[in-house]
Amino acid sequence: MARFLQHLLGSDKCRYAIRCLLETQSMTTRDYSLQVDTFDLLSQDSVLGYMLLQYPSTLLPVLEEAIVQAQINLKRQREEHLENEDNEQDLPLMSVKGDRRDGVTANLTRVHARLVHLPPTCCKTSLAGLEASDVGHIWQVSGTVV
Repeated sequence: MARFLQHLLGSDKCRYAIRCLLETQSMTTRDYSLQVDTFDLLSQDSVLGYMLLQYPSTLLPVLEEAIVQAQINLKRQREEHLENEDNEQDLPLMSVKGDRRDGVTANLTRVHARLVHLPPTCCKTSLAGLEASDVGHIWQVSGTVV
C-alpha cells in the first residue's frame, strides 16, 4: 500500500483529485471513484503499474485502501495547517470517502479506483474481441453505450 500511497500523494494530478473527492458532498450517492492515470503510474513506478495490470483482483483493493489513506493524510494536513494559521476561512467541509475504520461510515460510502489511459496492450476494439483467457484482467473497450 505504501507505494500506491506514495504515487497518490506524489502526483499533483492525484492530490488535486483526492482534494476534490474529500470536498464532494452528495446526498444521493454512496459510491465515489478516483481516476488513476495508468500511464502516469507506469512512468513513475513501472513495476507497480505492471503488477496492477497483471493482478487486478489482488491489487485494486490495495489501491482503494491507499486512496482512503491518502484522503486521511490530506485531511489531517489541512487541519494542521488551519490550526497553525489561526484564521477562520470559509473552507468546504471535508469527509473521507470509503473509510471502514469507524463503524459509522463503513456502510455509507465506498471509493473505487477508476483506471484511465491504459496502455495499448490492454485495449480491445469491441466486446466480441474478448476471450475466456481475458477474464480477471483489466481491459479498455472502445464503443458507444446505447
